[in-house]
Amino acid sequence: MKSSNKIILIISMIVLIVASVVILIQNKKTSEDRISLVEDSKSILMDAKESFQESKENSIQNMEFSGVFESFTESKISSETQGKIIEMKVELGSYVSKGQVLCKIDNTMLKLQKNSLDIQIEGMEKDVKRFEILSNSDAIQKVQLEKAEIGLRSLISQRAILEEQIEKSIIKAPFSGVITHIFNDLGTFANPSMPIMQLSEVSKLKFVINVPESDLNLFKLDSKVTLDVESLPDLKIEGTVIYAGSKSNMGNKFPIHFQVNNVDGNIIKPGMYGRINLKESKL
Repeated sequence: MKSSNKIILIISMIVLIVASVVILIQNKKTSEDRISLVEDSKSILMDAKESFQESKENSIQNMEFSGVFESFTESKISSETQGKIIEMKVELGSYVSKGQVLCKIDNTMLKLQKNSLDIQIEGMEKDVKRFEILSNSDAIQKVQLEKAEIGLRSLISQRAILEEQIEKSIIKAPFSGVITHIFNDLGTFANPSMPIMQLSEVSKLKFVINVPESDLNLFKLDSKVTLDVESLPDLKIEGTVIYAGSKSNMGNKFPIHFQVNNVDGNIIKPGMYGRINLKESKL
């Protein structure tokens, strides 16, 4: 009886051991299957991500935008005084430096008025000196000296105004650039409401494109792009994003402005067409 119980116990233990081994093997296989599934999922996600990134890069690389070069700074030059243009120092297409004389307005009447004031000031200065002596000796009331001094200061102020007007009759370039338009010729009458000429900066240009909303995020401030000039196929220049349109224009597109330094000889002219290929750029 005891021997039979012992055999049953041994068999039961063997069965338990075998069952445990089978369960461990099954659990290991399940874990391995799960790990394999996770790794396969990661691989699929990585492949999808790489495929998307590659597709995106290919899409960007194939994108081109056309635009036009414009003057970075442009100004219509007017006279601050009225008068006839008596000297024209430049002509259409002239390159001028900052501070260079562009033209002169007739200031003959202003100079005559200044000469008259100079005479009055000279006489008033003598009166003030004389009144000072008389006032110190109580020969006149001090109020007379004060009136003379006030009159002298008024004349000096008037002369300063005339000198400023005479200076403004000589029109100078506010910055370096090229004369791109002349509105009034020699001998015509100039006044502050009418421009005489137009001055455009050419050493530095602005390149402008218009992009749809979906492409606006491609252009970040201070990012660099490579530009091609349509009429100069061998020339490549760099542009820097200085403005990314915050409001769409009439065509529901957003303007993007790039600052461009002109090349030697300023061969790129305002109005020329250009192109950006994002494949060659540093966005």
